[in-house]
Amino acid sequence: MGMRIDYSIDERKSIIYATEKACEFLGGSFKSFNDWLLAISSYNCGPGNVKRAIARAGTNDFWKLRYYLPKETQGYVPKFIATAYVLNYTRFAKYNSNGTTNLLVPTPIDSTISIAHLAGFLGVTEDEIFSYNRELVKKTTVENHTTSIMLPYALSMQFLENKDSAFAYARNQKAVAAAAQPVVEKKMVAHYHTVRSGQTMYSIAKRYGVTVTQLKVWNNRRSSTVSVGQRIIYYRTEWVKTSS
Repeated sequence: MGMRIDYSIDERKSIIYATEKACEFLGGSFKSFNDWLLAISSYNCGPGNVKRAIARAGTNDFWKLRYYLPKETQGYVPKFIATAYVLNYTRFAKYNSNGTTNLLVPTPIDSTISIAHLAGFLGVTEDEIFSYNRELVKKTTVENHTTSIMLPYALSMQFLENKDSAFAYARNQKAVAAAAQPVVEKKMVAHYHTVRSGQTMYSIAKRYGVTVTQLKVWNNRRSSTVSVGQRIIYYRTEWVKTSS
């Protein structure tokens, strides 16, 4: 259906995109089958299964061909009808909220502010914002992609009315985090190896990715012979913390 699915985002889980594409799919299926019950069936089990059921039953009447469809689909369509009835013709139709409902709105945002910084600025948890935006594979805004995220109306207005402050907060948090990072540099770090039976200078050098010549220089030796129990010094280049 043309949705973006990669390491950072899965739009199949987006409240907006998933709903739009579901409607597109149902609309396309209706054009194909000219019957809403068959369109709903194809949404559940795929157009191929519906076409095979029509061919086997010799009719396009859902109630006559339903037993040629997968068992789940046989129950899916009646449940769909029941739900539509409840939400349109019963006392539940007038309810706009079930007590835990949030009015969510798309809020323009870009990758210069992370979900963590946005949550900190708005005074909520990352998990709360993430719960409205399940398409985000990582708890971060999508890299190099100006987009929008879903937020409750009040939080959205809070962000949009104080956008400059929000981005200033994010920049400050990044600076604080960067300042707390240790300063490191590459250095030659000494390590020791105790010679075991059967080992040679060559096998030790090969094990640690150095040369025999280097081992001889580091250990101030002219000979390549080693004896069991002898400590051999060797060096590795490593990142070493120098300060904060």
